[in-house]
Amino acid sequence: SRSAAAAQEIKKLIEESDSKVTEGSRQVRDTGDVINGMVDDIKQLSTLVQEISAATIEQSSGIEQVNQAVTQMDQMTQQNASLVQESNHATQSLAQLSNQLRQLVAHFRINQTAGHAQVSLPASAAAPRVSHQHSDF
Repeated sequence: SRSAAAAQEIKKLIEESDSKVTEGSRQVRDTGDVINGMVDDIKQLSTLVQEISAATIEQSSGIEQVNQAVTQMDQMTQQNASLVQESNHATQSLAQLSNQLRQLVAHFRINQTAGHAQVSLPASAAAPRVSHQHSDF
């Protein structure tokens, strides 16, 4: 009869509905599991990003220290070069003075008969004529 067929049709619709609700619930659970897994992965990723950030800051600090050391070495190298240049100039000046002194000493004449030393400078020397008595020269 019609009533039995309608009841049968309603029963079939309820079973299909129940099956779809059960499948929907399973899909919701699976989606929740996937989302929970993603949350865990995001937490791990966040931890890794923080570690990378900390390592980057530490590396940056190390690079800054290396830069400061290189700058100090550059300054010291420039100072050393300046000192070497000054030393070279001083050495040249000393060599010139030594040559002048050698030329002056070469013109010393000791007058043994007079008992005193006499200095005779070449005409190019600017020093005046000097004589020393009782000298150890």
